[in-house]
This record gives sequence, C-alpha cells and structure tokens, in this order.
Amino acid sequence: MGHSSISITLNIYTHVLDNIMEEEIKKFGVAKTQTPEEYYNEEIRRARISAMSHC
Repeated sequence: MGHSSISITLNIYTHVLDNIMEEEIKKFGVAKTQTPEEYYNEEIRRARISAMSHC
C-alpha cells in the first residue's frame, strides 16, 4: 500500500524534511550561543514539558 503517485509522496515528505531542516538550523544557531551543557539541559527541559502536556 502506498500513495497513488510519486508526486503525492514527495509533497508529503518534502514538507516534513523542510520542517526537520528548519529545526536543525535553529539548533545550530543556538549551539553558537550556548555551551553543550546548557543546550542539553534546555533539550531535557523541553522534553519534560512536552511529555507533561501529553498526560
């Protein structure tokens, strides 16, 4: 089972990849202003907030 055409598949996954790329670019910008420990602590904080919002 798959999409009826390659263009549908590409439209869906290209959008997803664009979002992933945007997030990675943001992380790179943050990495230039934070130490690795600060970045790690912020990621843990975000993950905890996200997990709590799904409860």
